[in-house]
Amino acid sequence: MDGSFYQDREPNDIEKEIKNLSQKWAEQTQPGEHFRFDAFTEALELHNNGIEPHLLTTDQLITYGVESGKKLLFGNMGAYISQDNQLFWRYCSSLLLDFHHAKPPHPIRENSDLFRLFQACMANMLTERGNPLPLTAQSFLADRAEPMLCASYLFYPLIESLSRVILKDYMQPNGDITRAFQVGPVAYAPPDQGKGKTKCSNLKHSLAFAVEQIENPKLKAGVTELLDSLKRFTTNNGGIDLLFSMRNDALHSGASLAPIAGFSATLSCLLGIEIAKNNIDAYRKRICPIPLFGINMWASLYAQICKFPRGSAKCPLPDQVQ
Repeated sequence: MDGSFYQDREPNDIEKEIKNLSQKWAEQTQPGEHFRFDAFTEALELHNNGIEPHLLTTDQLITYGVESGKKLLFGNMGAYISQDNQLFWRYCSSLLLDFHHAKPPHPIRENSDLFRLFQACMANMLTERGNPLPLTAQSFLADRAEPMLCASYLFYPLIESLSRVILKDYMQPNGDITRAFQVGPVAYAPPDQGKGKTKCSNLKHSLAFAVEQIENPKLKAGVTELLDSLKRFTTNNGGIDLLFSMRNDALHSGASLAPIAGFSATLSCLLGIEIAKNNIDAYRKRICPIPLFGINMWASLYAQICKFPRGSAKCPLPDQVQ
């Protein structure tokens, strides 16, 4: 990557280009009706136009995630995962799951339960299915492990856990309320502060209120836009309502959730960016594509498919690209 895409460009111009390419991609594939993929479509993917996560500012990275996330679902809840999605997930995993020498402690890594759940979700998203030939017991099991299906179930508790971390001023990790708030007609309050539910175990409410509390306006608008993109699959409900109803259908009737796994991965990464907001730029400066005793394996996975400047020990930030 020589950085030529970024020369003499304002940050807003890059974000507009990301959106413009995504719009052209949608027009080419017609995701609302069916799905058409050809060389023209592939040429419109972000990475094929010199746009990769490690070369973006944090706000541009958010736009990249939102736009690539909106392209995941098409037609009747079919799913298409492109390299743009893989790049975003791997890069965000390197920010949110790799070890970084920075203070204060990493807000996700220091929470062991959240960290392990996040890792399990992303590992399933990046796991390739086994090759059935030659047929062995191991390849038989690997080909039927359905990692994306497993991840789709795991992402629901992850999204709820991430929402509760964002709402740390309002509730404890287990959902016990410490400060009063309201979501629609439903009130929540501590036991000693008037009427209201004293525990929030409703994913829809915790996610909706967490989105309201996101401090970065770009991220708040982006997450809202991403969730709103689900509205095209329902006639009566919003995006969060659809996400919630799919969870209930899966848990109580065994309906397949596999197509929603990619969407949930992108949403989780964006929520993770909010949680790590105070140090996100420091983490980005420390990303190294060379495996170092297993502490930065997520960055190494990202380096496998991105166009890292070879010979450089670190990912350059946009103003460092030559």
